[in-house]
Amino acid sequence: MYNINKKMYNINNYEERIEKRSEELWKNFITSKGINGKLPPELFWLEIQFRRNEIINALNSGVLSKPMVNLMGTANYFIVNSLLHEEICKKCHNRGIVVFLSDSDYLSKMEEKIFLPCFETYYVLNIQPEDDVFAENFPVPINYKTDYWYCPYCNELHKFGYDEETGLEYNQEVVDIRKLCEHSSLKKYQKEAIIKIIESQLLRENTLKQEQIKSRIKPTFEQISQAKKTNKPVLVSKWMEKCNDPDEECSWDIVYKYVLPNGKIKFERLHTY
Repeated sequence: MYNINKKMYNINNYEERIEKRSEELWKNFITSKGINGKLPPELFWLEIQFRRNEIINALNSGVLSKPMVNLMGTANYFIVNSLLHEEICKKCHNRGIVVFLSDSDYLSKMEEKIFLPCFETYYVLNIQPEDDVFAENFPVPINYKTDYWYCPYCNELHKFGYDEETGLEYNQEVVDIRKLCEHSSLKKYQKEAIIKIIESQLLRENTLKQEQIKSRIKPTFEQISQAKKTNKPVLVSKWMEKCNDPDEECSWDIVYKYVLPNGKIKFERLHTY
């Protein structure tokens, strides 16, 4: 099943060819490699904490889809870059995600599943289903009733939805990892590790909010007067931000906000390593 507008795409049997090829490639993948690195959602979330940069770099490189491998083998989650969406995550406005297959019936009820990336992505990029690039970036069938999607940019897990008129939906409500842990069969140390990471993230988010408040501080009359009197920049505030330079090997920058002698504002960034 594809989430498509059939009236738009009805040229040279492209729809039929791509659907047939998608199922063929998926069946070959499952029967030849299989998924033996299967994780429950809460352990997937824990594992993904250490792979976020890897995933984001892959998405930024333009890969359409990519199976992931963990220590146990082929994992039950895949990178998906659905380029035709303006955005999938409404929070960060990105369209690159990770799909997590909770449904273990990988080859059954294919007619009820939806392939991602969507049909239109390959069509607009003029990728033919017989091309090698299609085989290297084959779509993955998801069960919208049981599977999840994860935003690596926001580090949040979500569920899918489905509407008879609009098709597949990307629910924006964040899945509570704590609740998943409470009802899981994980060992105590695994649950504690997940909770510890969640608490650390909450602390970091609160810190970032406080830092953002500092960034909005305006120069006082005294600071403006001092800058004019000394003919030198005067520091207004400083705060921490995530590094904005992908070529730098740092995670955080210190940002300095100055008022200049002419009354204008100047910013300087210092990378931290």
